[in-house]
Amino acid sequence: MFFFFRKLKANLGGLVGMIVINLGITFFVPGISILGHLGGMASGALLGIGLAYAPRGPMRLPVQVGTMVAVAILLFVLVAGKTLASSIF
Repeated sequence: MFFFFRKLKANLGGLVGMIVINLGITFFVPGISILGHLGGMASGALLGIGLAYAPRGPMRLPVQVGTMVAVAILLFVLVAGKTLASSIF
């Protein structure tokens, strides 16, 4: 959302406030997965960049779909790697 707001030159104040509150809750409330929240923020940022800044014209859809597929593959590899590593050790 941050990248869409920025591209549209919209007011980022409320969105940045929400991100700060979520990060605060992530770090200061026990029992919440820090890596889960940070991973969600990172993957959301990657998707936001790929979707908001895709070139106009006939390449827009392939770039957007490619971004989503690439992020999905990256997440799959990361989860599979963590799962395998935890089952070995």
